[in-house]
Amino acid sequence: MSEPSDDELDSARAALAPTLQATADILPLVAKVREPRFPTDKAERWAATVARLNAAWTSRSGELGADLRPAVFALCAEAIELGDTGCLRLTEALAGATDLLEDPARQDDPGILAAISATCEWLTEDNALEHPAFHERTRHLAERLEHSQKPPAARNPTLDALFVDEAMEQIALMHDALDLLPPDAYAIRTAAEEIEALAEPLNLPDLIDRARLVVARLFSHAGQQSDLDNPAIADDLLARIDFLADGIAELDSAPPEVPSPAPIVFPPPRR
Repeated sequence: MSEPSDDELDSARAALAPTLQATADILPLVAKVREPRFPTDKAERWAATVARLNAAWTSRSGELGADLRPAVFALCAEAIELGDTGCLRLTEALAGATDLLEDPARQDDPGILAAISATCEWLTEDNALEHPAFHERTRHLAERLEHSQKPPAARNPTLDALFVDEAMEQIALMHDALDLLPPDAYAIRTAAEEIEALAEPLNLPDLIDRARLVVARLFSHAGQQSDLDNPAIADDLLARIDFLADGIAELDSAPPEVPSPAPIVFPPPRR
């Protein structure tokens, strides 16, 4: 096949020129930056108060720090300023959970401690207010904080054991998918979401959060799939899968089998 002549190339360029110009005109509109969810000054005050709350929580040294409750109340005030119902619900639930820590019977409640820690971790993420999943995550954390304030219910060992068996099967599927070349991100996501679905009716919010951490590593904030061929990303994903597996293993509280005692053998009677 012969090479196109210069005249043919010039004709092709001329024919494409209107299309290229129209595309160039549209691109700035497509790439237009989304307006911030909240005014800059209010968002900055929220972020500063979140940093204060996180500092008070992480430095409490086993008992309520002097600045923890004031920091929570300050965040409630900032939520009112933002005028966002999700932020208001989250901060009110956070205040209720923090109040319960003053009760000697609940101050070491693992559900409350884990819920507050997860909330602080999420709120201190970079630019959390503008995260695409901001409303979904604030709703989930508010529900978790609210649930943690209820008296703990007795667990069902049989249901827990069934959950552990099924969840560990999903963990094995994740490892298999990660070992493929290239790694199968869809299979990993499906397995993590299956664990989340199994954990929901059993009221296992910590495992739900860990499963969501796995899914979150598969995608960037912009929704782009992560490059699982990158060793650093693959190692971080594996660490999150192992973190989830550790939490599932902690639920496996079946008592070890007690060996049966050896039969008693009496000596034969003397003749």
